[in-house]
Amino acid sequence: MTAERTEENDHASYAGRRRYATAAAEALAAAGIAPTERWDEAGGTAFYWTADDPALASGPWAHGLAVFWGTRNGRLGWGQAPLNAHGDPVLDQESRLPLDPVAEPAALATYVAHLFAEAPAHPMNSGTAAEPAADRPVDPAAAERQLLVERWAVRHGVDAARRLAEAEDLADAVAAEITPDNTLDTYAKSWRVWERFCTSAGLPTTEGSRGALVAFATWMLREGQTNGRGYAPASAGTHLAAAVVGLRQRGHHVSSDDQAAARKALEGLTVKLLQAGERRGRGQAVGADIDGLYAVARSCPATLAGLRDQALVLTGFHYASRASEPAGLLTGDVTLHPAGMQIAVLTGKTKHSVRNAKIRYSQDPEVCPVRAWTAYRDRLVAEHGDAWAGPSTPAFVGIDRWGRVTGGMVPDSVTRAVKRISQRAGVPLHWTGHSLRIGLASTARKRGRDGIAIADQGGWARNSPSILGYMQREDGWDDNASAGLT
Repeated sequence: MTAERTEENDHASYAGRRRYATAAAEALAAAGIAPTERWDEAGGTAFYWTADDPALASGPWAHGLAVFWGTRNGRLGWGQAPLNAHGDPVLDQESRLPLDPVAEPAALATYVAHLFAEAPAHPMNSGTAAEPAADRPVDPAAAERQLLVERWAVRHGVDAARRLAEAEDLADAVAAEITPDNTLDTYAKSWRVWERFCTSAGLPTTEGSRGALVAFATWMLREGQTNGRGYAPASAGTHLAAAVVGLRQRGHHVSSDDQAAARKALEGLTVKLLQAGERRGRGQAVGADIDGLYAVARSCPATLAGLRDQALVLTGFHYASRASEPAGLLTGDVTLHPAGMQIAVLTGKTKHSVRNAKIRYSQDPEVCPVRAWTAYRDRLVAEHGDAWAGPSTPAFVGIDRWGRVTGGMVPDSVTRAVKRISQRAGVPLHWTGHSLRIGLASTARKRGRDGIAIADQGGWARNSPSILGYMQREDGWDDNASAGLT
């Protein structure tokens, strides 16, 4: 880089620092706590409130307070220190402010105003030295973020660092917005499992080392449940992955190699369980089939609840519904078409599961999902009024034993309903909330439907291991690599 270019960058960086300091001063003044003095130097800016400043009236600073911003001890950020009798900062009582190095000026003003308001409780106001920063609890994620912002400020200047920090805030907000609630619940549950393990093993919750993660996987399979039994391998795998997410979210480093070692240990121990003849967990849910659909249709009573049950199962089978999907449907998400109906599934977990599923009229009216849907909705409006015909009303409603509508169904109530409906129909193996989803994939494959068409209808990725597993149930004998060779 030429000397001219270096000088140009230095000037831009200095100008950016001055603009930032001026914005901070304006924010302090707008908050009614304008500093008595402001000092600008090449390395940063300091704001002084002297002892006779009205802003300090509520606090016992004997000689005043300095709040400064810049690079000190090789680190960019905000700091504070009391003034001595000569009006100079007392450096051995200096402490950093818990703010981003390039925090918004309004955030600085809010913090300083709070500092003044809570002055008697602040350690600096008692006349004793502030608690050394090294002795305070540190949020690893916040510390990592601060170091990142500092590097940006050094590389690109203050203005660019502030914009990059704002972009990070936006990224955090987007991640929070797009993460499904059930995923957040899983993270929280798995973190509690990790905490139980660390307590029992005497390990810190902040270290996701190779040994700790392998020990965690082993503990889960052997005794991890609260009743002292081991988890099913699938559950243990979920908790392991979510615990790693939790560690990283909290700013604790977990290497991909260490996570892979724990995953490999879990897989190896699972093989040992299978070799010993031990199978854990409920196993894969049984899939709904055509005979079961006929049994359901014939067993549903001619009441509103019975029509709702019939529509729930027949439509759910034809678009391979998860329990959460009919629970999330609104009336306006279902539209009729001369050829059948279209269901806009908008509550899916992935880009593939958000879809418009088309369902044709069935040849046999007894098990036709379109006719079942219209019969149910017509009866709902007839018995409970036009208010339930609005597009923003729940597509599937809860109904108590007296026939009263209780509101929209939720995923748990859908799961319970599917199980209850299959029991009433006398289906040999009772269905679960996932049976309709499995049933569409396995039945369609058995009838020779194209795998891509099945994936699109049910909202799977076209190379999804789940759908390939469902199809393999039917392909295992008919589409067998060894069949007919001898």
